[in-house]
Amino acid sequence: MIAGKPAVHLSVVGAEGKTVDAVHRYEVWFDKQSGLPTKVVSYGLDGKLLETVMMEAMSVNVRFPPDFFAP
Repeated sequence: MIAGKPAVHLSVVGAEGKTVDAVHRYEVWFDKQSGLPTKVVSYGLDGKLLETVMMEAMSVNVRFPPDFFAP
């Protein structure tokens, strides 16, 4: 559960001794209804917490006027 909503947890771990932009492991939670990520936690090679991101005020299927993206 993330922010009171059911979620699916996925752990993504890099190859031994490898990082991408200093991140070796991600812990990601996806909202069960929308499938969108609701929380992402990243860790360095040493296991140290690097960053936590929470998507707490997400709007899905927002309607835009037809010309919203027009140049």
